[in-house]
Amino acid sequence: MKDTISHRIKELIADSGLNVSAFARKIDVKYQTLYSIIGPRGSLPSAGTLHSIFSAFPTVRMEWLLNGNGPKYFPPDISNSILEAHYKSQVEDEAATYDSSNHREKEDAIPFVPAAAEGSYLNGFGDEEYIEHLPKFYLPFLGLPANVYAFQVRGDSMADRFNNGDVVFGQKVEKNDALRWGEVYVLLCNDGLVVKELRRGPSEEFFTLRSFNEHFDPYEILRSEVRAMFRYQASINFNSSNPNRAGVMRFIAQLTEQMAALNNSIANLPQLK
Repeated sequence: MKDTISHRIKELIADSGLNVSAFARKIDVKYQTLYSIIGPRGSLPSAGTLHSIFSAFPTVRMEWLLNGNGPKYFPPDISNSILEAHYKSQVEDEAATYDSSNHREKEDAIPFVPAAAEGSYLNGFGDEEYIEHLPKFYLPFLGLPANVYAFQVRGDSMADRFNNGDVVFGQKVEKNDALRWGEVYVLLCNDGLVVKELRRGPSEEFFTLRSFNEHFDPYEILRSEVRAMFRYQASINFNSSNPNRAGVMRFIAQLTEQMAALNNSIANLPQLK
């Protein structure tokens, strides 16, 4: 089982002894919002949801929930004053690492390739100046690995997993790396971008690509036609058959602002009593 934020939130629900509805009330979010995170879709929690969890469960270690690192909770015998000091220090460490003025911001930036920019991306791939002009996500709290790009799904061949217009995050890998058969990849091919489940081909010269939509048959592609590969890491669902590009871009800007605001709002949580 993959260790994701969604799975770690499920752990918190189990630990709390509450059912999903009661947990949603406890953290003051809608049931549908919480279920979209812990259910089959596995949506990423918003900055507001993360803030609500930390507010309702202050003994949860931020580093564990966000990145899966270290213990889940502070020690049970720790005093409130020490707990508060540890929590404050932890928040300050996170803020120092991911502050918008920090030199790591450029490293944390995730270039986004909207469907409308796909053609120019094919020509500009590998051009650092072109990449610099792409819109960016700044989502350090999500614990995504390095060298991640974001792409917009086009069409309905992956329906039941991704919708037209969804944003998919993929980590760039090399074709000679240990590929994970049966997992989703974004492939930059000579004739465009595709999001498919990767299968072993009939020979070493081919990949087999599978769609989730049963109306689309699997097909083979020459490895030599694949210019770059990105292993799926996460996605944002827009649930729209005709996504508005301007709306998607506004969403990216808002999400970036929300994640920046989370740094500030967590630092101002009520003091523990």
